Amino acid sequence: MFNSANREIGLEGRFDAAFCAYGYSNGKKHSLAFKGERQDPITGFYLLGNGYRAYYPTLRRFNSPDNESPFARGWLNAYAFCLCDPINRNDPTGHFFEFITYAINKLSVSKTYSGKIVAEFHEIIAFTGPSRADGKLPTLYISAHGKPGVISADRIHTFSATDTFEELRRQGVDMHRRQTHVLACDSAIPNSHTGKSFIEEFSDHTGAQTSGYGGSVPVVERRQGNVFIAEKQRVLPLSYGFTATKTRAGNIRNPHKNATDRQSAQPGRIITV
Repeated sequence: MFNSANREIGLEGRFDAAFCAYGYSNGKKHSLAFKGERQDPITGFYLLGNGYRAYYPTLRRFNSPDNESPFARGWLNAYAFCLCDPINRNDPTGHFFEFITYAINKLSVSKTYSGKIVAEFHEIIAFTGPSRADGKLPTLYISAHGKPGVISADRIHTFSATDTFEELRRQGVDMHRRQTHVLACDSAIPNSHTGKSFIEEFSDHTGAQTSGYGGSVPVVERRQGNVFIAEKQRVLPLSYGFTATKTRAGNIRNPHKNATDRQSAQPGRIITV
């Protein structure tokens, strides 16, 4: 099982471990166990998402519902672990599963975005792309989780497009007519209250093109000093239904690239990268 500990060596000796598909093991409780997560030695629970939800491998379910169910990314089964596919998927946050990048459900990098971090608030990261040949400001990338009309990263604080724009300016980021790429799920889906998506509202503030996604977008992120790296993954057909195409809004630089994108951003559509 990917990332699962299979052996522990300590003062008491060496202990081998084995897990079933959902993480059950009738052996000694290990500090790092199924999928590399910490297991409570008394209850046997896995407190995923830094304690957000307890997963009980004996029941193969979480002990409490996902607050992103049933109408957001948590889907209809609020107690399911890894969408009932623990072999190919991972769920370290206790929310919507993350894809495991190996074996049957391989993900390969389709595009890499990287640059200097210029702003950071509540775990939302903004970083710049390379310099542009036309002398305009380099593209600004925003890495976060998303729902229709808002973005977040710590699952507690949510930011509308206006909130995000003002916070970036407060931190000294020049946003005037700056092209922006929002690496966040559902950032191109209209909010039911405002009727506009996050990227549409954001482009209203910047006066320039803002791009985002009309569904879920798998991204692997890491930091190297003050440089942030976001690798957008190419998803194979096994993951059909959980990917989205990029959509553009505002003063679009290349209108021909967006000919079909507006339809792609409609809720309920299944779009593949």
